[in-house]
Formats: sequence, structure tokens, C-alpha cells
Amino acid sequence: MPLYVYSCDDCKHKFEIRHGMFFENQRCVKCYSEHVFKVPSIGEAQKTTTQTGSRAGKVVDKYIEDVKSDIKEEKNRLKSEEL
Repeated sequence: MPLYVYSCDDCKHKFEIRHGMFFENQRCVKCYSEHVFKVPSIGEAQKTTTQTGSRAGKVVDKYIEDVKSDIKEEKNRLKSEEL
């Protein structure tokens, strides 16, 4: 289920909650008011990707490079055992 961020107009409390896409009767979890609105979360997603400092592709490339190196070492070890 998707995670949604809401803000209450009455008590100004912000909260996250998971529910289906078509759920519309959300109440504030603090004061139970019906005067809540969904906070757009696009900015939050962009913020978290820039905080990491490296793109996901670099992590994957490093992992592939490490695995190839391990395989090469293992092949060399097995060749030396056969001789």
C-alpha cells in the first residue's frame, strides 16, 4: 500500500499513513479532525535521492566489478589446484 503524508488544518499535525489509493475519509491521528489534506510528496522523493550523494548505478557498477573480481580469483585458484 502507498504511504501518504497528511497535514491537519486544525492542529497543524503532520503524519504519514498507509492506505489504498481510493481511500478518502482520512482523519487526523492526533485530534481526529476531518480537516486534513494530502501533502504532495514529490519533493520528498527528490530530497532523499540527493542526500545519498551517489546514484544507484554507481553502487550497482561497483557490485558487478567486485563480483567479477571474485570470480576471476576463484577461477585462478581452481586452475592452480588442477595442475
